[in-house]
Parts: sequence; C-alpha cells; structure tokens
Amino acid sequence: MFKGQLIKAGSSERTTVFVTVEKGVLKLSNGENHSVEAVSVEDRTGANSPFIIHLPTKEQLIITENVKEFGKEFYKHLPVYKRNWLHRFETWGKSLVVSIIVLIAAIAFWLTKGSDIVAGWITNRISYDLEYELGKSIIAGFKSLGWHIMEPTNYKEQRLEERFYVLANQAGIENAHLYIVHNFDMPNAFAVPGGFIVFTSKMVEDYMSQEDGLEALSGVVAHELGHIKHRHSLKALIRSALIASIFTMLTGDVSVVSLGMAQQMLNLAYSREQEEEADAYAIELIIKSDIDPDPFFQLMQELKEKYDIDEIPEFLRSHPHMSERINKMRELMKKYEEQY
Repeated sequence: MFKGQLIKAGSSERTTVFVTVEKGVLKLSNGENHSVEAVSVEDRTGANSPFIIHLPTKEQLIITENVKEFGKEFYKHLPVYKRNWLHRFETWGKSLVVSIIVLIAAIAFWLTKGSDIVAGWITNRISYDLEYELGKSIIAGFKSLGWHIMEPTNYKEQRLEERFYVLANQAGIENAHLYIVHNFDMPNAFAVPGGFIVFTSKMVEDYMSQEDGLEALSGVVAHELGHIKHRHSLKALIRSALIASIFTMLTGDVSVVSLGMAQQMLNLAYSREQEEEADAYAIELIIKSDIDPDPFFQLMQELKEKYDIDEIPEFLRSHPHMSERINKMRELMKKYEEQY
C-alpha cells in the first residue's frame, strides 16, 4: 500500500489516499478503482521524482513517497509500450552492461566466424557462370584503376600461358584466363573469382629467364588454381562485403560498401586453412602433371627472404611460417608420389 495525494478536477484541494495495484487495477482508499491502462503518467525527470497520474475522472493522483517501489508495482500491470521512458531505463539499466557485452561479442563473432559461415553459404549458392561474369567485372575494374593489364603477348608470357592452360585443364576449371599486369615493380600473382589468374610482368620476367623458371611458376599457377577451385577468392570477396555492411550499419558510412570490387580484391586475405588448402591442391596438381615441385619451393623461399613481410607477394601471405609451409608441402608431395 502506498500513500498519495488526490487532487480533484478544477481544484487545488488535496486529499490523502492510500493506493494499491491489484490485477491491473489501481485501487484508492476512497473507493475509486481505475484500470492502469486507462490512466496516464506524466514523464518523470529523475529516479526519485514523484508520480503524477491522471485519472479518467480528470483527477490527479500524486505519489511522492516510495516512488521506486510504487513504479515497480505499477508498471508490472502496464504493457511495455505504455511505460514511462525513465522506468524502462530503471528496469533495464542493470542489463545495459550485459547487453553491450553481448552486442560486442556478437559483432566480434560476425567479424570472425559468423561472416565466414555466411560467406560460405552464399558462395555455395552462386553459379559458376555468375562467378565468371563477376571475375570479368573485376578485371575491367583493374583497368579502370589504371592498371596496364592484358593477355600474354611476348614469348615468355605465352610459354607460361601454355602451361597455365595445361594445369587449368587438368584441374577441370572452365573459362580459365591468364592476365599480365605491367605497371608493377614487384613479382606477384593472385586469383580472381571465375577462373582468372593475374601475374605481374616482373614475376614472369624474373623467373621465365631461369632454367627451371617455368616449373617454379607452374607451382604458383597451381596454388592460385587451388584458390579458384575451392572458390576462396569469391568467398573472401563476399566476406569482405559482409563485414563492410556491418560497419556501414554501425557508422552510416556507405563509402565503405561503395568501394569497387577491384579495389576490394587488393585487400583480401585468405585464412590459414585456405592457404593450406591451396598449397595441398597445388602439390597434388603438379604431381599429377609430372612437374617437379622443388623449383616452386625454392621460389617461395627466395621471395620470402628477399621481400619485407609487408611487401611479400599475395600468394605468399599466410599465417604459417614459410619453413613450416614448405615442410607440409614436402610431406604431401611424398604422399601423392606414392599414390601416383
């Protein structure tokens, strides 16, 4: 029971009454009964500010004592949507920190495992024809970024292209295409969704001039075909877009999503599992194709030693240490050699 003051309509006269709330009914000691849904409560400015309740009879009921306890009792009988904002805060404030922690945990999960799971689900539902068209758009995007990118033209590039198509055919990848980009001073190679692989002319020039350079670059091709075969680049691109969408919803900055696909491709990173999967596929493919993998191992080690960790070629960027990665591939090589 709570003590209150009842002010009659059109008067300043106050009468002391005692109030209870039972089964959704506000009961006054003077005999008046009012449904809690039929009354209205003025907005309160603080946790200890009085309750001013307007009754259907045009009277006002003011509760000034034990207001927190009254609020808990009163609002238990009132739908959430009709509750005062201050009471909502008082009711849910204790859960605010927990809610923030849960939200942060949910975002963290989304940025790691969640987005990866959803990206995989979406990837599996995209047709290969659509992926190929996407790849063509990305290649066109590279050109719009000012890249001097084209199909192989000179003898060395065409020799690599011949080997590329042999390996792509062995991998069963249709619509495979090799492109060379000429305005980069660093050896590099990476996969684009839809069966496209891009080499820098520096990579081709440096290694096709060597005696076993074709075999070394064949390993690079096989590794990138592994990413294409398992659709890693498509999944990574989708995951990047999903993560960008989260930041857009949180910040309202649509420029994060409006970045071109070609630009996004430059910032994609494969997971450790994806790199290992591409390595395993590369070893299997070059063994099946009767290609010596040792020049490929040597190329990886040379580039790792030559270039700073932040500048190493895309196909060398992975979490495992290079020596660990090469050792795993050598173990796989022995396994596949026994099988084939």
